[in-house]
Amino acid sequence: MANVYGIYSVQNGNLIAVEAIPDPKIEPDFNIITFPINNQYTKQGTLDGKLGLNQDPDYPSADAQRGSYFNPQECQDLERQIENDESNLASDYAKAQGASKNDGVEMEKPSAVLEKAHKDSKRNLVNTYVWSADNGVFIESEQSLSTWEETFASQLNFDSSYGINTDISLVAGGLSVGGSANVLFGYHLQNQLSKSQSVSRGLGIDLKNNCEGILGWYNPLSQDYDYDAKGMTIPSVPGKVNGYRFKTFYLAPTNDAFNHFFDTVVDPKWLQEDDSPEAKAIREARGNATQTWRLFHRVTYVSRVPGATKIPVESIKTKISAINPEANQLVIGHLSGRRHHSEKYDKEIDNLLNDYKNFFSEDDRDHLKKNISTYWEAYNEAQKENTTKPEE
Repeated sequence: MANVYGIYSVQNGNLIAVEAIPDPKIEPDFNIITFPINNQYTKQGTLDGKLGLNQDPDYPSADAQRGSYFNPQECQDLERQIENDESNLASDYAKAQGASKNDGVEMEKPSAVLEKAHKDSKRNLVNTYVWSADNGVFIESEQSLSTWEETFASQLNFDSSYGINTDISLVAGGLSVGGSANVLFGYHLQNQLSKSQSVSRGLGIDLKNNCEGILGWYNPLSQDYDYDAKGMTIPSVPGKVNGYRFKTFYLAPTNDAFNHFFDTVVDPKWLQEDDSPEAKAIREARGNATQTWRLFHRVTYVSRVPGATKIPVESIKTKISAINPEANQLVIGHLSGRRHHSEKYDKEIDNLLNDYKNFFSEDDRDHLKKNISTYWEAYNEAQKENTTKPEE
């Protein structure tokens, strides 16, 4: 909240300037500012700089070097940094616990001790997620809960007692009389006083991944996927992502994170040239450096539906001509039930091919006759082996 002031000329009353000054009666508060991210940092819609089997325009070298969220090396470096920070923090606490309280050093006040512990408790977190089209999301997460409690107690015990001790002896005419008396009084006083103060702080990351697991073709006209007669989606689209692994990092506030935001994260052209209130607010914040936390994702593995093998067109035509499944099926049906080879059979094959001469090319006919001849040679050899093999 700000108060807007106008500066006017005393001489002619004209407005000279308008200035907005924060209201000192209102405490600073939080707000959310939306800004575009630099596409060279990360880009929505591409995990690794590729769109299907093609390269994203912002990452023309993605086949050789992945881009966008894909950065396994950065993940390894950050995880090592987090481990080192945790080790250093554990070492500091171990030293503090082993310090003597009677070494003559003046102790800090409880509030100061807790405040320092609260600041030192800021931790870095990293979660691992694996998504696949078949199984959904697997999550390996960690939560942090830190609690500090200090208790100061005092106890006072006081015992006191007092009394009177009297002895009396009387002698008269040979008669002696004596006596004694003791009177005691006492009390016990016990006073206990204790005071405790505690601070707790929890931190965790809760992430939801609602990626679709359907890998078939999407029909923009029907706004649905194409299904076959059995209600199953038509085979997977080459290039669609069918699985990927990523990590989510939360890094405790640092000055380096503040500089990283302006140097790398935000779109530089938008920050410099845009006249929107959001851009102006971020430009103003740039002059007030402070510690900034970071929350971001990094991809370490991407799996896609493989595309068709690239074969030269001429090679494909040759293979199709050689395979010709319709022709092979016709010959298989003709061979069914045959038990021997004869010249008459060869003429039947010639007649068969002539009957379907419009269906087969000359190359197909020659190829089929050659395959049939090879078949019968193998068949006759097998028959001879079975005939000459001695019985066991």
